[in-house]
Amino acid sequence: MLAHPGRLVAEASAFARAVFADMPGSWRRAAGLMLLGGLLEGAGLLLLVPLAGLLVNDGGRAQAVAARWFALVGADTQLERLSALLAVFVLVMLVRAGVLLLRDRHLAALRIGFVERERMALLRALAQARWQDVAGLRHARLTAAVGGDVQRVAAAVHYFLQALVAAVLLAVQWLLALAIAPALALFAALLLLGAAALALPTLARASRVGEAMTAGQLDMMHASGQFLAGLKPAIAHGAGAAFVAGVETDAQRLSAVQLAFERHQSLARVATASASALVGAALLLIGTWWAVPVASLLAAIVILSRMSGPALQIQQAAQQLATLLPAHAALVELGRDLTPDALSASPTPVVPITGADGGTIVLDRVTFTHADGGGVHGVDLIIRSGEIVGLVGASGAGKTTLVDLIAGLIAPQAGSITLGGAPVDHRRVAYVAQDGFLVHDTLRRNLTLDGPAVGDDALHEVLALVGATALVDSLAQGLDTTVAERGARLSGGERQRIALARALLRRPALLILDEATNAIDIAGERTILDMLAALPKRPATVIVAHREESLARCDRVLMLKTGRLVEGRDLTD
Repeated sequence: MLAHPGRLVAEASAFARAVFADMPGSWRRAAGLMLLGGLLEGAGLLLLVPLAGLLVNDGGRAQAVAARWFALVGADTQLERLSALLAVFVLVMLVRAGVLLLRDRHLAALRIGFVERERMALLRALAQARWQDVAGLRHARLTAAVGGDVQRVAAAVHYFLQALVAAVLLAVQWLLALAIAPALALFAALLLLGAAALALPTLARASRVGEAMTAGQLDMMHASGQFLAGLKPAIAHGAGAAFVAGVETDAQRLSAVQLAFERHQSLARVATASASALVGAALLLIGTWWAVPVASLLAAIVILSRMSGPALQIQQAAQQLATLLPAHAALVELGRDLTPDALSASPTPVVPITGADGGTIVLDRVTFTHADGGGVHGVDLIIRSGEIVGLVGASGAGKTTLVDLIAGLIAPQAGSITLGGAPVDHRRVAYVAQDGFLVHDTLRRNLTLDGPAVGDDALHEVLALVGATALVDSLAQGLDTTVAERGARLSGGERQRIALARALLRRPALLILDEATNAIDIAGERTILDMLAALPKRPATVIVAHREESLARCDRVLMLKTGRLVEGRDLTD
């Protein structure tokens, strides 16, 4: 928890480095546009000096500056002098408007680009992570990171850029005030530094609120996911109200944190506005006491009063940024969890698989133990190229762990696994899970999801193998039909057929079917398994199933008990 101001500064510095490191050249251009916009703002304010000299004849510095300027532009009468001032002012404002337009567009592009790169970096880290690292994370944490945390980082970048723009403008305004009334400008600087020092504890408090909001949103995401996953049986059992009550508790806790933050923000705004009014009055009194010439005093007071705008903007942006920084910290921490030190070393080169045993998979005393003691222990197994092997066992016997090991989703803690005499290469493995997951896209896209474009002839060939030709023919748009989210337009058996066709398109050396046909009727499943057995160059195949009809198509059946292979049946006799 960022309870100490020093830690908050460290976290803000880390965030700033991440933002600036993204595109150094672009940030230099952005800095130039911000500085140019501030200078043009200062040029407009600088015109207050000759204007004050025009209105007030007090013999002070402003009067002398005004006289020299009017002589330079050849303005003699009061009307000519006023017209010259207004013409220059309009020109400066038009140029400033163009610069600010370019600046804002450039900053928006940088902000959007940075956030999208952060999002894609997280998605790539997820896609490239070891499955055992991903599986150990809460689903809600991943969902919150990809959605909510990334959006909060986008807001953090917005406020960060807003504070930078305001800081540049504030610096230019202060330098102008220093040139006109040095004593007043120095006094104002001391006040600003004192206010900044007093604000640090409040920023630390805002950071703690932000951490509470980040944790609360994660709990809310988890509760919502549980709610949606269990809604159907809850309604069937008449327990919907109890489910809602559980989500409501998390929602109320999050709302309380958000309301506390809003109250904190409102008090900060009121305090800053009140302080600005008091500072303005104090500067006017001090300037009069120090006998600052009236024209210079008026110009300085106007400039110093304009400084309250960017100062207030910086204060509000800093409060918001302190609240949003924990979201960035959460993304950084998730990235570290997904890329452990072991992955930082050079990857093992992929050895080409050749020869007659190109699809033979060998497990040599493979062990993987979970934190609860489950897993597999000392498994020795050889599955020959083209062999179909069934895998059975009671719930908790270790089937899922063994399949994940064979698929290369997790690495053994002891022992070794090779495919064709080389480490398991994901490009040579096809894994079909029970749910037959499909994305919200066309059938064509779902079939070629993880590979290059494939012609229609090849697609229809694998669809015929899995008995899905009639399904595609019945759809008005055929292969270009959108299947909706998670394939909702298709039945469970139809989704499994499409997922199996997608796996066969990979032409794998190893095919794993994890209850992948349990939603298909027995006759349809028998046809699919007969097709697999009849393939001229069939891959080594592992089938996890409970139906005897499924296991009857296997060359042999292996049984797991408490993580060990205890017996098997050879069905080839």
